[in-house]
Amino acid sequence: METYAFGAIFVALVIPSRLLAAAISSTQDVAGPAMVDLYKAIGDASFLGSDFIYGFLYNRSDVDSSIPDHYMTDIKAEFPEAIISGPSSAHSPQQDDKNRRVWMDAIAQKCTIPDIYSWHQIGVWEREPDTTIAAFNALRADYSLP
Repeated sequence: METYAFGAIFVALVIPSRLLAAAISSTQDVAGPAMVDLYKAIGDASFLGSDFIYGFLYNRSDVDSSIPDHYMTDIKAEFPEAIISGPSSAHSPQQDDKNRRVWMDAIAQKCTIPDIYSWHQIGVWEREPDTTIAAFNALRADYSLP
């Protein structure tokens, strides 16, 4: 009877582990991490809208990672109650910020003004509402933005 109990435990432990080993050995090995090199053009972009949830790429390269304008206008036309926010940049507004000025000019020209202006205030020097809000309001005035 003890042998039977031992045998049952042996079968219960060994058989599943052999099945697991067989399943593991039938999987493919990973060649390494997936890498995306935005500096290399390897063909036409297929999923142009895949990054719009997290923000538009600014990759300073020749690779076209743009998202067609109609994606945003289509979203607003199909879902007028959808709220647009942005630019969600890593720094607070400053008068000499070239990227923010380019963005503000673009939203003013294309009438794609966000419902909510947003940004991250990461650095200690950027956590000064007296200067940040004043700079933001001055930038909005420069481009006649609400």
